[in-house]
Amino acid sequence: LVADENGYNDSMHHSRPWPIIQVSPGETVKIVVCNLDPVSPHGFEINNYVNPVQLTAGQSFATTFVTDRPGNYSMFCSIFCPVHPYMVNGLLVVRA
Repeated sequence: LVADENGYNDSMHHSRPWPIIQVSPGETVKIVVCNLDPVSPHGFEINNYVNPVQLTAGQSFATTFVTDRPGNYSMFCSIFCPVHPYMVNGLLVVRA
């Protein structure tokens, strides 16, 4: 995922939810978040899977987890930033 002045993966210019990651139960998921915003910090969190992290300008974060619970999980920026309204509508879908 790219976090920058246009949100996550250009979420400022997409309908919601965006971005969407779809996986199956038991799948190993690796997510790399790159903050390419030259100025602002951004956060990242997925309910029930990824605890909140903060990324300064130019910083990256990688996480790996196994999806063990079917459902829809919010994926969002965990800190307030200038484009925060465009970074709170991501979705991790673990299909049943």
